[in-house]
Amino acid sequence: MQQGAVSYYLFLATGHMSGSFLTKHSTKAASAGPMDLKLTGNVAEADHERAAFKAHGCIMVIAWLAAAPLGMLTARYYRRTWTSVKPCGKDLWFRLHQGFMALTITFTLIAVFIMLGAEGLSPLSTDSLKFNAHPVIGLICLILTLIQPVIAVLRPEEGSL
Repeated sequence: MQQGAVSYYLFLATGHMSGSFLTKHSTKAASAGPMDLKLTGNVAEADHERAAFKAHGCIMVIAWLAAAPLGMLTARYYRRTWTSVKPCGKDLWFRLHQGFMALTITFTLIAVFIMLGAEGLSPLSTDSLKFNAHPVIGLICLILTLIQPVIAVLRPEEGSL
């Protein structure tokens, strides 16, 4: 930086156009550090601006690429083998399945609440949804995730039919 140069944090924003009119900004971020406006170069956004997105993604990866598959695998492949140990009166495979699926639901809810805290309901606006279907797909997955334990509770006991 030059001697006596004045530097500023830049506020970066992007948005879409509706015809010839600008719409509300869809992405907002601050520069990672002060910038001398006399110089040219790349401007990077501050990491803390995207922390909620990164946390949401990491938690969802844990939920859907670790906990959910482990829950499905225990139900699919260990149903007939892990039956001798019965914690709380149920087979071990079933208790592991319940635990992994409960983790999936818990992590999914935490990740959704992180995004609601960071973005509110603005990603579900019609202007945002025109360019990004992720919020709607995520909402559908959340609803299906919450319906799953209700179906499990309503299921009759094995051998009752």
